[in-house]
Amino acid sequence: MGDDPKWFLAHVEVEAPSLSKVLHFPYHKMLPDRDGKTEGKLRPVETHEKETYHISVKTADVKGAGTNSKVYIKLFGKKGVTGLKFLENPVQEGDKFERGNTDVFILHNVKNVGAISRVRIGHDNSGSYSGWLLAHVEIASASLKKTLFFPCNMWLADNEGDGKTERELEPVEKHETETYHVYVRTADFKGAGTDCKVYINLIGENGQTGDKETYYVSVKTADVRGAGTNSKVHIQLFGKKGVTGQDLQTWSPWHEPTWRLLEHSLGC
Repeated sequence: MGDDPKWFLAHVEVEAPSLSKVLHFPYHKMLPDRDGKTEGKLRPVETHEKETYHISVKTADVKGAGTNSKVYIKLFGKKGVTGLKFLENPVQEGDKFERGNTDVFILHNVKNVGAISRVRIGHDNSGSYSGWLLAHVEIASASLKKTLFFPCNMWLADNEGDGKTERELEPVEKHETETYHVYVRTADFKGAGTDCKVYINLIGENGQTGDKETYYVSVKTADVRGAGTNSKVHIQLFGKKGVTGQDLQTWSPWHEPTWRLLEHSLGC
């Protein structure tokens, strides 16, 4: 025994090829203890791995969509939950959360929550322009097999929509889009034509396009003085199979135009 036999043990970690992870044994006691014992029993506890998350936030490209408020995010996964993380220092220069902008943030040394099931994103409602129209969020990290896509397309504002300044978003499959020119020839004999709605489904290595649908949207402006607008009008259709969007042309209060929207079938 040495001149100073006292030892304050913090913890022990055990690693072996047969173990799938490093075992962590906390102690935080003095040896020998008060009873003079020079050994102690340690039990393993779950350790929290750290991760670096890349958070990409897209603000909608409509007038007034940006915000001056402080925006935060919280990640929920199979291994736990992070605390609220304020998105303060984007990778790019300039003001953050401006109309049409995509802001990228890197969160270092954050708890690894495993497979992410949902995120909570909101703001503190501060500043002169607090209302925020969030388009979507994307999250990537070394432990995730792919970039996760969280659509929103809703206001986070106390004076817009349902008045909520916080949303919980779930990831959805993000599909690359393409423009296909489809030419269909009807046979040249009596009775060959049809009055039915015709659809097509393209099947390839990356999946299927699904059937297409044409939506006829009729918008009626109130018949009162000053009811019309010269602004661009945007409409979104929400259905079981997804969300679509379309910019509509301007109109006066004296007619009721109709637009054709060619999009994926939404399963409404």
